[in-house]
This record gives sequence, C-alpha cells and structure tokens, in this order.
Amino acid sequence: MLRRTTRSVSLTPAGEHLFSGLSPILSDLDQLLFDSGHDKEHLLGEVRINGNESAIAYLLEQIVPIFRERYPSIKLDLVSDGKLSDITQDGFDAGIRLGESLLKDMIAIPLGPEVRFIVVASPQYLNQYTAQ
Repeated sequence: MLRRTTRSVSLTPAGEHLFSGLSPILSDLDQLLFDSGHDKEHLLGEVRINGNESAIAYLLEQIVPIFRERYPSIKLDLVSDGKLSDITQDGFDAGIRLGESLLKDMIAIPLGPEVRFIVVASPQYLNQYTAQ
C-alpha cells in the first residue's frame, strides 16, 4: 500500500485506490462524530455540584435557567449539605467555594463578580455584645 524510501513515503496504485475509496467514508464519519458531539439535544448524563446554601441559590437563580435551556437532557444534582465536602471523594463533578477555602490541587474559575462581606451594627450593640 505504501512505497517507502529513506527520503519519502508515497502510495502504491493499490494504496491510492484504497485511499480514494476510504476518503468519502472517513469524511462522513468525521462529520457524523462532529455532529453527534455538538448536538445539545443528545448530550446526556448528570452533573453533580456541591456548594453552600447561598452558592446553590445563586446557581438556581443565575445559572440553571440558562444551562437547562442549552442542555435540556442533562440532569443537575445540586447539593448543599452544610459542610465543606471533598468534591472528588464524595463523587461531585464540581464545587462552589469561596477563594480562601480552595484546596491546593483544585482548579478554580470565577463564577460571578467578587463578593465582599461586611459587618454592620450600631455602636450601642457592639458595646453591649463585644468583650471588653
């Protein structure tokens, strides 16, 4: 099928015949694989995500409606168990965490804008309930 020398590789007549016959089949196969991998209607499975209550609420409000529209056949399992679960050990595909609570070997991408927490109280309340 191949004619090889130290400087080149070329097809023999039989190799050319085989290649010309396989070319349309391989092209069709390539297109079929591309189409099946990019058809959102045929993507199936389940995605398990772990996070705290506010993270899951954010997903339900901001992310899930868009995701469901794009990938209607994928099941979402959102879990808020009140603890900082090890997502890989507990069988989750992803977890939502605050940046400072990430494990070293995890890969993180921002899900939304940066969040700041502040405490607000009256001076009287702080004087009454803080240790002197």
